[in-house]
Amino acid sequence: MGKCSTTIRTIEFDLTDEQITRVVVTQDYAGDCPMMDRRYEKAFPARIPVVDLLTIEGGVKDYLVWPR
Repeated sequence: MGKCSTTIRTIEFDLTDEQITRVVVTQDYAGDCPMMDRRYEKAFPARIPVVDLLTIEGGVKDYLVWPR
């Protein structure tokens, strides 16, 4: 377990709820990876701009550590 690479395939933002923004990240992985999910989901307060969700701590850049 030393050479594992992940590739984000899609990032979806669901803005249909006025209170929360749901984010779904789907990924592919290759190499010596443990069993990994291909889909990660998390909800954020709607007051956070979508652009910021890409870079904030705990946002899309940290999707691999989102709770399951």
